[in-house]
Amino acid sequence: MKKICLSIIAIVAVFVLIIYAVNKDTAPAVSNIDGIFISIKEGTLTKTSATIIITNNSDQIYTFGEEYVLEKKVLGKWKTMKLLSKDVWWDLVNYQVGVQDELEKEVNWESLYGELKNGTYRLVKEIDKKRIAVEFTID
Repeated sequence: MKKICLSIIAIVAVFVLIIYAVNKDTAPAVSNIDGIFISIKEGTLTKTSATIIITNNSDQIYTFGEEYVLEKKVLGKWKTMKLLSKDVWWDLVNYQVGVQDELEKEVNWESLYGELKNGTYRLVKEIDKKRIAVEFTID
């Protein structure tokens, strides 16, 4: 009986650790901004880069910077990917996407995240203190 109880406790402990690992580093929610969309330009997605298109179908101008994060879907939840280095510097550049306009921007994540393995990812940018994202799959 004692062995059965210890086995049950061990199994429960393993499940608790799995649940903790799955929920650890869960990415914050993504928001929508009315009229703002992000997509990947057809034919540009590789394991190390992509060209994103930010489309503004609204009646106001939006500004955003270079910074972005990559997240990977793991067991149905988005996890923020770890950077290869803690010494990451972003250029203090502001890009504007005008009213009823779009802007293309090449994003090369190889130096930040390395070459992506097969899986489902999303690139997340913050615009107007909201997180917008585009999902993509690496096969």
